[in-house]
Amino acid sequence: MAGEEQVSREEEKTEEDIRLVEILHGALLKDKTRLMAASSIHLPPLKAHQIDQILMRLGRNTGLALLFFKKVGQQQGFQHTLFSVLTIAHILARARWLRELRAVLKQALLDKGCYSAPSICDFFRNAFKNWETSSSVLDMMVNIYSQAGLTRDAIFILCCMKDLGFRARVRSYNAVLSKVDCIDTVCDIFEEMQRCNICPDIYTYTIIIYHFCKHQKLQEAIEVLPRMEENDSKLMLLRTIQL
Repeated sequence: MAGEEQVSREEEKTEEDIRLVEILHGALLKDKTRLMAASSIHLPPLKAHQIDQILMRLGRNTGLALLFFKKVGQQQGFQHTLFSVLTIAHILARARWLRELRAVLKQALLDKGCYSAPSICDFFRNAFKNWETSSSVLDMMVNIYSQAGLTRDAIFILCCMKDLGFRARVRSYNAVLSKVDCIDTVCDIFEEMQRCNICPDIYTYTIIIYHFCKHQKLQEAIEVLPRMEENDSKLMLLRTIQL
């Protein structure tokens, strides 16, 4: 009997959660103009899974979803779950709100600090690997980690993207290459780009040559120059064809 009563209470609790989410979601949509204009609006105490559900429901309303995310985050002592952060990140990526996407991810990743990429990737594989904007979100993470000097985390995200079948942009590889100090790592990343059929651009070759020169490998730097010129010629030809 005690077990049945516990199950019954849990079912009632779940139904209450669903009703609260539905009511609040409807209220947000109904009064979104007032909500967006208000600077001190108060939300009722919400549990993490309720916030996640509301964000999912607001997914197509990017501005409202972001505002709700920020308002909840302003509550004293509250910290968003990784699921909430990645949910709003995907919403922003789908709408191409890249500045806002960078701001949300930067705060979350830097708060977690160095060597946080493995746990984030594990969570990502379990919850978000099939989302259509996953590649854009992970690609932004590479850039943020790189700019913060957290190159190990950035490289880990690149490996995660490859495992999930995503292609990082050449700009993301450049961001990592520009922050790496070890010449062997630079060469490994450069070779990995070519294995993945990611065409280096003029900035990639400039970074590679800089690293070779920095480590007194002048012959290797000279050998890169013809490839750099060939790549630049191909880019110019492609631009001409497009025009």
